[in-house]
Order: sequence, then C-alpha cells, then structure tokens
Amino acid sequence: MKKNILCDETPASNDVLFSGLAGLYATKLKIDKRVLYCCTIRSGSICTQINISNIEARIFVARKFNLILKDNYIDAKYWMNLIGPILSLMRIERRIGSTLLLDYFMHTQWIRIYYDLCDSGSRFIKRLWGVNKDKDMRKLQKEMRL
Repeated sequence: MKKNILCDETPASNDVLFSGLAGLYATKLKIDKRVLYCCTIRSGSICTQINISNIEARIFVARKFNLILKDNYIDAKYWMNLIGPILSLMRIERRIGSTLLLDYFMHTQWIRIYYDLCDSGSRFIKRLWGVNKDKDMRKLQKEMRL
C-alpha cells in the first residue's frame, strides 16, 4: 500500500480513481481472463437513476481524475468526457449546469473539448438513429420498458 489507493466515497463513480491510479502507478501488469468486476443494473440502481447527486459526483470524480492525468503528462485524449454529465445536469438543474459548462469551456484545453464534443455528438447521433451496440444497455432499456 505504498500509494494508499482507495475507492472514493461518492454516490457514483467511486471506482474511477481507484482503477485509474492503480493503472497509473503499476510497475507490472498481468492479464487475467476472469471477471473481477460486476455492475448490477436494475430499476432504481445508480445506473438507472438520474439525479443531481449522482451527476455531480460523476463530474467531480471526472474532473479530479483528469487533473491527475494532466499532472502526470497523460495525453488529453485519455481524459474522461465531461460534456455528457454536465449536459445531463443542465437538464435537471439549469443554473448549476450552466455554471459548470462555462467553467469547463474556460479551463479545458481546446483539444479535450474537441474530443468530448466528438464523443458526445457521436453518442447523441447514435441515440437518434436507435443504434446501441452495448448489450447491457439494451438489456436495461428492455427491462425498463416492461
């Protein structure tokens, strides 16, 4: 435990910093085909609940993670997308979301903004066309319709 890497105590994205820091500080990597992580998706879980607390946690963790990557000279193309969660927050709480969006545009590298817009735009267009290749999300969408 040289680096004291722990999961965050946040309502959402609590494993992001743990996995990111573990990868960043690892001196050796070994691949194991066994499943080590499982995300349970059900009605009422944080995967399906869109609320201010969860979205703010995702934004906070992503900003913190991106700052760690930046401080360690990791290329901006590997940073986490902030546009998606900020726009989700704007749908629920316009004032807070607008403030965060303005802050994002003022303090984010232009290349990262480009990556985020491409990623978010691509996801938005796929949703409009009904294209969804994520099997877990298709299963969730089907269950939510029942």
